[in-house]
Amino acid sequence: MLDVDINSGEATQITQELKDQEDRANAAASEFCVPKKMMDAFISRKAPVFAKRDIIGLARMLKVHTGLVAGQLQFRTQNTTLGGNISSLFAQL
Repeated sequence: MLDVDINSGEATQITQELKDQEDRANAAASEFCVPKKMMDAFISRKAPVFAKRDIIGLARMLKVHTGLVAGQLQFRTQNTTLGGNISSLFAQL
């Protein structure tokens, strides 16, 4: 634990530094699992409706779990349904 007076500007600076580190780590993890370039191309080809078979196909091509692709699509498009029932994609093996 850091010895910081929480009422000081130093605590705010440390909090911002940790947030920046977390943001960089999240971006790197996202890029590692589902490369941004491939996701951008997929979204531009398939939007606004993402068929389950297309999501499964992309996941297989990337050799990742379908839930990672579906989750990235939901996050990137702010669309929680992706045009249909996708809950089974998160359990798909």
